[in-house]
Amino acid sequence: MSDKLYEILEGWAGVETWHTPHPCDQERFYRAMRNIVKDLGANIDITSFEEALRQHVENQLGDAELNDYWEKHISDHTLRAETILEYEQTR
Repeated sequence: MSDKLYEILEGWAGVETWHTPHPCDQERFYRAMRNIVKDLGANIDITSFEEALRQHVENQLGDAELNDYWEKHISDHTLRAETILEYEQTR
């Protein structure tokens, strides 16, 4: 599932500006979340989401290390994703 999850996140997290509040980035995030629910269901392990997102960030950074700035964005977006998935489970 993590390969599929990584692939679904590509359209959002594969874009350098994924972490910004720009409307296009927000739209890509919500589109990715819709695709996760549609293709994988709402009961995915949120740790898998976090790992897939982290992999995208590491790929973008290359040799640079993850720092607190990136860890905060990963954490914040994982929490947003978890909230959406929990809501989708109740529908």
